[in-house]
Amino acid sequence: MNIFSSKQLAFQQAKNTVIVALLLGMLISLVQIGYDFSIERRQVDSTIDQVTGTIKESAAMAVYHLDDSHANEVIKGLFEYKPIRMARILDDSDEILSQKTRKDSEEYGWLIKLFFEREKFYSFPLFYKSNKIMAGRLEISVDIYIIGKNFISRAYITVLSGIVRNIALAFVLTMIFYYTLTLPLVGLVKDVALVEPENPSARMVNTPRAHEQDEIGFLVNATNELLTGFGRSLEERNRAEGIIKEREAFIGGIMESVPAGILTINHELQIESCNPSAGKLFDYELDSLIGMPVSKLFCEPELSHIISVFDKYMEDNNPLIFYDAPDEAKILTRQSKTIDVELMFSEMLLEKQHLIVCVVNDITVRKQIEAELGKYRATLEEKVKERTSELLEANKTVHQSMQALKETQNQLIQQAHEAGLAEMAVGILHNIGNAITPAKVNTSMLAKQLHDSFVRRNILHIMEQFMGAMADTEKISEEERERLLSIIRLLPGSVEEEYDRIADDIKKIQDKHEHIEDIIRLQMSYARIATEQEVVNINVLVEDALKLQDDVIINKDVILIKDLGDIPDVRLERAKLIQIIVNLIKNAVESMETNNSLENLLTLSTWHEKGAQEYVGFSVKDSGIGFEEKEREKMFTFGFSTKQRGTGFGLHSCANYLIANKGSITARSKGTNKGAEFVIKLPVA
Repeated sequence: MNIFSSKQLAFQQAKNTVIVALLLGMLISLVQIGYDFSIERRQVDSTIDQVTGTIKESAAMAVYHLDDSHANEVIKGLFEYKPIRMARILDDSDEILSQKTRKDSEEYGWLIKLFFEREKFYSFPLFYKSNKIMAGRLEISVDIYIIGKNFISRAYITVLSGIVRNIALAFVLTMIFYYTLTLPLVGLVKDVALVEPENPSARMVNTPRAHEQDEIGFLVNATNELLTGFGRSLEERNRAEGIIKEREAFIGGIMESVPAGILTINHELQIESCNPSAGKLFDYELDSLIGMPVSKLFCEPELSHIISVFDKYMEDNNPLIFYDAPDEAKILTRQSKTIDVELMFSEMLLEKQHLIVCVVNDITVRKQIEAELGKYRATLEEKVKERTSELLEANKTVHQSMQALKETQNQLIQQAHEAGLAEMAVGILHNIGNAITPAKVNTSMLAKQLHDSFVRRNILHIMEQFMGAMADTEKISEEERERLLSIIRLLPGSVEEEYDRIADDIKKIQDKHEHIEDIIRLQMSYARIATEQEVVNINVLVEDALKLQDDVIINKDVILIKDLGDIPDVRLERAKLIQIIVNLIKNAVESMETNNSLENLLTLSTWHEKGAQEYVGFSVKDSGIGFEEKEREKMFTFGFSTKQRGTGFGLHSCANYLIANKGSITARSKGTNKGAEFVIKLPVA
């Protein structure tokens, strides 16, 4: 990187300094010249006074006696002073007694003419001795140009010396500024130019010599700290991008595996995004479905109702409006085929943009079953009316119809149970993954130990040496024989030690596998529970939830405090309630990953609240990152999350379920990095 000389800081600083010095020097020189000029003018007057003072008496005598020769001698004496151009003596009648004029002998420059007049005229009265009567006058004209010539010469020298001094000063300052400012900065710029943008902290900027304690040294230190900060930020960004990609892949896998169709709808009532199940349901390619208006996908009369609800939501962004939306509707496929579907609406906040999430489930089979049930009911009523006399046969028909109804009910329960398994799958995979990871690490270490085993790599070589030595005992020295024997003596111990270590690793793997089986057994016990409400005790569910989150709590060094009181039972879906408790514990542990607290404290409490309405309370309190008061109101809205990788769906679904079952959930925090507490209240069964 080359910088033109005229653009270098050294040149710029030197130029500015010289200009200031030149202007200041010129001003001082002008003041000095003006001062010399005034002195020179006074000196002319003083000289004339001195010259005339010596001849006044002689001139007065010549005038008094009217002696022309004497007057001529006086005038001649005056002309010995070169600046005098004209001199004359006049008597009291203004008659010229003697006069002499000097011709101009040289031409003078414009500068002298600028500062000085051509001549200056003097007139002196002449008195003879003590007589006070004026005898005549002495008139003298002085050539000021001759006097000013010397003054101008001195002025030239003053100005030229100032210019030469400024030029020398400019050169010296340029060199000083170049070596003390420009050269170190150029080196600094070259070092900065060599920094790799992909890895800024790999190469630091060197401090120029003798500049460790000045501004350049401070600039280098600040630059190095900045590069180090950039490097850390870049590493964190790359790590965050990797986590985001993994998260996107994970969410994408879930979205692709969910059997229900999921649509996001924007303010223009167009499809913003969808999952593959939605494409299959509507019989469209995903690219064709995105951007399509909602009006082309739903049939009347539900379409008008849906659009009316959407318009109200777009006006005030109140998700409670979705409770007015229809639960069921008919959709229109690409082949103009109508399908009965079940609908569920919620909001999603994405980068300050409010989107509508629509979950579509195909209920064609359920509708067919309901239709069949209607036919059975109609047939039964008709047979009762027409065949009252055949009571036994009618009872048999009723029994058969009830049996078919029970089978249909079991099918519906099984379908609902299978729908819940998709939601449970994420938690199962997460817990199994936490348990499998240490087993996988132990397995990898075991494989590496077996591969790098000293005994495995060297046993053949040792045995070959031993067998060769034993075959030719005459060629082996006593020292080598002893060395081989010592190696052989070490082999059993080495083999035993290595296999003990392998056995320990295998035991660890077995323990982890047993832990996996416990997790799967517990998860399957909840997965087998029907979705009907039953009487449960929250304390039991809390203990089961802690077993499911055991690995997470241990790995994060969480200090667990349990304050479980004597509480009555509540009536809820057991699987739903365990999911809510697991979700709250998991959120609390994750919130303590980035907190500044010395200890990660997790407190679980239950209590019985009596009054007009009896409640069972449950709270999860942590020492994590917490939240501000302004975030509390949005805590349970869909899409909002205080975590960097949060989806904002967990707390939203928990709140919806609890409110639907006459319960409540609240959140409170004293501020950022001051922990948070989530409180659930459920009515007593």
